[in-house]
Amino acid sequence: MIEVCNMFGALVATGTLPVRNVLPNVVRKIGTLVGEGFWLGRYVVMLRATYGEKGEASVARNVIWVVPWRTQEWKVLLGLGFVLWVIIARRRFRAFWIVLKTGLPPPKDY
Repeated sequence: MIEVCNMFGALVATGTLPVRNVLPNVVRKIGTLVGEGFWLGRYVVMLRATYGEKGEASVARNVIWVVPWRTQEWKVLLGLGFVLWVIIARRRFRAFWIVLKTGLPPPKDY
């Protein structure tokens, strides 16, 4: 059983492990999906598994950070482009604000 909790401790996803043979002194990578959607931030993943004839338990806890840059990178780039545009066009914004505030053209040094 796999449980995923968000940074507030709320359970957001669960999953199960496929049944596999456990061999002594062998590391095996097993992939599984626990949920879809927009994931961002800190998550705690709990793994509870049993193995052997007697049902011996194995418990693991891991903290992971998820940043969905592959699916959301265009939004980040758009935001950075907007910030860069505001920094570059800052002088025009000041001049526009003076025109709105006073109704007069801005001074020559703007």
